Amino acid sequence: MLKQLPIARAYLVPPVGVALLLAALFLLPETLKMSLVYDRSAILSGELWRLLSGQFMHLEVGHLALNMSGLLLFWLLFAEHAPGFRYLAVVVIIALGANMGMLVTDPNVVYYVGFSGTLYGMFAWGALSDVLQQVKLGWILLLGITGKAVYDYWLAPAAIEQGIVVVPTESDLAVSAHFYGVVTGIVLAFVQRALGVSKRERDSSAKHNR
Repeated sequence: MLKQLPIARAYLVPPVGVALLLAALFLLPETLKMSLVYDRSAILSGELWRLLSGQFMHLEVGHLALNMSGLLLFWLLFAEHAPGFRYLAVVVIIALGANMGMLVTDPNVVYYVGFSGTLYGMFAWGALSDVLQQVKLGWILLLGITGKAVYDYWLAPAAIEQGIVVVPTESDLAVSAHFYGVVTGIVLAFVQRALGVSKRERDSSAKHNR
C-alpha cells in the first residue's frame, strides 16, 4: 500500500511545508494575524501582501483542520502533477488569483480568511491535468467542483433571494474566492499544457533539424 503512495521527497516535502506554514500562521498573535488577513480596504490602501497572505490565514482550529484535510486529499489524488517547486507555484498563483478575482468583482467581501479558495482551484487544476492526460475519472471531479463553484457564485444567490433556497446566516461564505480559485486553476492547467506542448514541439523540431 505504501509503495503506491506519493512519498518521494519531491511529492511529500511541498505539501508538508504548506501545512506547517498554515499551522504556524494560525499560532501567530492575534494582532499580527489581523495584519495578514484579506482586508479589502487595507489592500486598496496599498497593503498588497494581503492578496496572498489572506488565503493562508485561519482564525478557528476547525477551519484549519478542514483545509489541512483538503491538502492531504490533494496530495493523495494529484501529487504526481505537482512535484517540487511546481506545487508551490500552483499554490501561490491560485491563491493570488482567488483573492484578486474577489477584490475586483465582489466589493461585498470586506474580510476573508481561509485556504478554501486555493483548495478549490488546486482540485480544479489537478482534475483538469488528469483530463488533459486522458485520465477519464478526472472529468468527475472537474465537473463536480466546477459545477459547485458556478452554482454557489451565480445561481445560489438568486435562489436565496427568491426564497427557493434558505441558508443560515452563519454559512454565508465568500464563494467568490472559491469561484475565482477554480477559474485560476483551470486557466493555469491549460497554460501549462500549452507551454508543455510548445516545448515538446521545439525539442522535436530541433532534433529533426540536426
